[in-house]
Amino acid sequence: MEKISTAEFEIMRAIWSNEPIHTKDIITILKATHDWSDSTIKTLLARLVNKGVVGISKNGNKFQYYSTFDKTKYVEHEMYTLLSKVCNKTKMQVLIDMISSINMSEEDYRTLSTLLSEKQTSKIECDCPKGLCNEKI
Repeated sequence: MEKISTAEFEIMRAIWSNEPIHTKDIITILKATHDWSDSTIKTLLARLVNKGVVGISKNGNKFQYYSTFDKTKYVEHEMYTLLSKVCNKTKMQVLIDMISSINMSEEDYRTLSTLLSEKQTSKIECDCPKGLCNEKI
């Protein structure tokens, strides 16, 4: 999956929430929360189109943008990428810290509780190369 920058992700958020969306609408949305010029936003859009993560179509004399991939799949991919950089023994602590810092609906809580109750416990082994973790060499 193509890597996108933090700024490009902000553009994607506007697209995912409103697709298909015209250039002027993206600019209006992002100017409300970012101090970006029109040309900066258009440059970021062009990068996303060049990366193939955003499609573009012409509707009359206006351009419309749409995503070529799913937001949930992208965020999931980024999470797995992050967790792949962490020792097996600390992955759960990272997730615990993340879960403790977010608001959760009752439905989210029930889903998580069910998932955890179904999960089998086992001894977790370090998967890091020697010398790249707290495990002794």
